[in-house]
Amino acid sequence: METNKRKMKTLWKFVLPILLFLGIALFFVFNVFNREKEVPFTEKIENFVNQLYSNSTSFDSDEWKRSSDKFDSLMYVYGSIYKELSLEDLDRIDEAVDRYQLISRKSSGNIEGTSIIVDEIEFNDSKNPSDEWKNKYASICKTKISTMDLDKYRIPKEMIELHPCLVYLLLKSRAISSTSEKQSWFDIYSISNNEQIDQLYGILYRESYKLGNIAEKYEKKNRANQFNEEAYEFAKNGDFYKAMMTINKAIEIVPDEANYYDSKGEFCVMQGRFNRALLMWKKVMELAPDFLQTKKDKTSPLYEKLKELGYLE
Repeated sequence: METNKRKMKTLWKFVLPILLFLGIALFFVFNVFNREKEVPFTEKIENFVNQLYSNSTSFDSDEWKRSSDKFDSLMYVYGSIYKELSLEDLDRIDEAVDRYQLISRKSSGNIEGTSIIVDEIEFNDSKNPSDEWKNKYASICKTKISTMDLDKYRIPKEMIELHPCLVYLLLKSRAISSTSEKQSWFDIYSISNNEQIDQLYGILYRESYKLGNIAEKYEKKNRANQFNEEAYEFAKNGDFYKAMMTINKAIEIVPDEANYYDSKGEFCVMQGRFNRALLMWKKVMELAPDFLQTKKDKTSPLYEKLKELGYLE
């Protein structure tokens, strides 16, 4: 019995190392042959953006939010390895980012002609406000009217009760500007039929939408200009990743402004990315063929550098 125990112990001394070795070997072989090939970062982002590009029209808000989060995480990695990437890889990623921004504008509804919010009230480019709109904002308009100086007007109580938004729009109107003009409309309310009231509604509604649209564009342009200035500061300090991401914000806010593509092209030149800079200049010319003529000094550092390098005649 004792002999058998000694034999077993001796056997285990040899078998256990062999089993451990086989286990480690099998684990290594399994991982080597079954591990997915690591996809380069530049391909990951291109694949992801191409996936978005082909599915953007069918995304609901939750799907878009998840996609946006994933893209942000990829951009975080991009920032950390920016200086290690080749110029070709930087160009490829920039192209992917450009496509992503186009999709994000479409998917989020951030395009011209949708709707705007003016003083807590939503307007769109409809000719006339719907009954649903009138009901939705009736209480808001009544609240706003109650805070306004009405002593100089004689407003029919029925008008305030039945058409509070019409009263509010009339009081805020710039087209009907004088006190006497506004009062004349209040005076004829009682003898106006529904069609005439709807016509006045339409005039004031469209005015508010157009004025709000102008104000919104002005605000967007100001924000975009700030991003443009910040981007130049980053570029001057050699932080081209932040410069490119910041100028992209300006482009996303005002995508039809040639000057921001000109700036982006300059940053590409600073990095030696001349092919990409040329694409930016072509975009400038597409948006504003007379770009150089409208500049005070009739020139552009981007244009001059590309001309010097022989990219432009």
